[in-house]
Amino acid sequence: MKMSTLRDQSAPVLYGLVILFVLAMGGFGTIFSSTSSDKGNSENCDPERFIACSDNENISITVEEYFRRYNNNPDFFHSRANPFGPDSPYSATDKQLDTLNALNQVWSSLINEKVNNKFVADLELVSDDPSENSPHLDEIIAFIKNYPNFNPTYKQELEILGLFMVDSTFNQTLYEASVDNGILYNKLNDAFALTFPQQDLQIRNQGSTRWNNWFSTMKRQLGNIKLNYIINSTQSLSEMELKDQLMLEQGIFDFDYLTYSLANIEVDVTDEEIMEYYNTVKDEDSYGLKKDIRRVVQFVKWDMTGLEDAQKDSIKKLAKEFRKSARRNGFDTAVEKNNTFSLIKEVTLSNEFSLSGSGLGTQTKSSDGSNVPFYNIIGAGRKIIEFAFTNDIGEIKLININSDRKNNKSFNDIGVFHIKEELAEGYVDFEGSGIKDKLTKELMYSKKCDVAKKEFTAMLNQYSEFLADLTDEDIESFDPLSYWIENDEEASKNILIRNHKGSINDFLLSFIATDLRNTLVAISELKGFLLTIEEGLNLTMNPIDNENISIFRVNEKPDASTLDLSLYKKNELERLNNTQSSLFLEDQKETANIKDNRTQVIY
Repeated sequence: MKMSTLRDQSAPVLYGLVILFVLAMGGFGTIFSSTSSDKGNSENCDPERFIACSDNENISITVEEYFRRYNNNPDFFHSRANPFGPDSPYSATDKQLDTLNALNQVWSSLINEKVNNKFVADLELVSDDPSENSPHLDEIIAFIKNYPNFNPTYKQELEILGLFMVDSTFNQTLYEASVDNGILYNKLNDAFALTFPQQDLQIRNQGSTRWNNWFSTMKRQLGNIKLNYIINSTQSLSEMELKDQLMLEQGIFDFDYLTYSLANIEVDVTDEEIMEYYNTVKDEDSYGLKKDIRRVVQFVKWDMTGLEDAQKDSIKKLAKEFRKSARRNGFDTAVEKNNTFSLIKEVTLSNEFSLSGSGLGTQTKSSDGSNVPFYNIIGAGRKIIEFAFTNDIGEIKLININSDRKNNKSFNDIGVFHIKEELAEGYVDFEGSGIKDKLTKELMYSKKCDVAKKEFTAMLNQYSEFLADLTDEDIESFDPLSYWIENDEEASKNILIRNHKGSINDFLLSFIATDLRNTLVAISELKGFLLTIEEGLNLTMNPIDNENISIFRVNEKPDASTLDLSLYKKNELERLNNTQSSLFLEDQKETANIKDNRTQVIY
């Protein structure tokens, strides 16, 4: 059928769908939010109404919208937070913490969607113009007709509703005919209302219909497809890049590597050197030395798990008496006069809410002296965080402590909490945080490498002298390098020669990826070096792990011309495109100046 004919037959219903789409509020929500002065911005972002605000109003997220997104499909966001499943060993210990992790996924999902939709709208990739002059009408129709093939979930729902079925099999031709005849909208809504009346009522109460929700999703996905195409249309990989990557992964190299140990090298590091190094790295995110405002909270806790009601009432009375004493005489004095509680602790809390934490990860000491997460003894609910950051210094409050644990060791205890002090933003304690030890270790490693390179160079000079005294017959009859290492006293004591036959990536994975290696050993540089060196002995020295520096002797290199790049190129381009899209999204989120109100909304 010609597109013009399709347009003529489908226009009345599709124009209506475009209008309905703009008004749709349920399910996946609208694609393009209408501009309104009622929207929050980064400077005026009321946490009573907005969980996120941006200078671009269409990126702002209301509290209602946020929790509706979670409540519509909580299982989906829990699975995103823990892809290994709810019963896996990687699952959160506390169900409250598991929910917080899922809410982080809701945040990420909504922000990404809002930023994407903004650009789809700005670039007019999918128009909301319902007139017959819309430049996108034909492609919207085509996308609707192909959607069951594009989205298996949509096709599955149509099958469940019994639509467009022939001999228990979904019939694409019947589906397309319903689009052409303008009846898809009513057929889907009627079947959904008949099959799922409660869900249908809920959607209609939100001002939408089942089809409106699906149509919103279609337009969003069509817009995103076109946006990703624009972002990635300029991406390419040269033949050289592809061959290098394939060589790293699949090329079979045969090389010897001579390691010189750092174990016996003694170096000193002064406090001045450590402080100078600290000042160069303290603002780097990887070190995590920058700290926002924190609050120090003292608390005492009474265990009530497994007690009878009369016992719980007695403990509650003790807790109230302690609170009264603490308010009258001071927290520390109350502790001295009342030792009925089961636990006393002091913790430092941060009011953060990010993909990496929720302000609850503070470490505290268990009875055996080991570090355990704070939520293991106080629960994962953010009510403690709320108390700490919404009250004045010195405030004392009795708080019920609830924890719904997945290991059936739930508790419902009671505690009295005291906001002791506030720590200003700045950097972690240099002496007490352990960072001094870490930086000292890194500096010593760097200095040892410098000394080792000088010693190794001197020893290799001796090898050169040994090699100069050999005849051609000697060189043909035995391996001079191995012979020299085995028979020279200093060389045999300090140098090991080992062989690797396989890929460069496998070689690098054979070493333990410690923090020192990640920080000081440039893996990418080492990969590039091994790809480019020629056969034979190369005297360039490279750190390869925390204990050794090394030189390499290449015995055989794979022939790059024999590698099949066709399938690999397709996979690498796909990976590059995904990376590029992610980088684009992160960049746009930065420029959107998003105000995050989660610390004031989610407790």
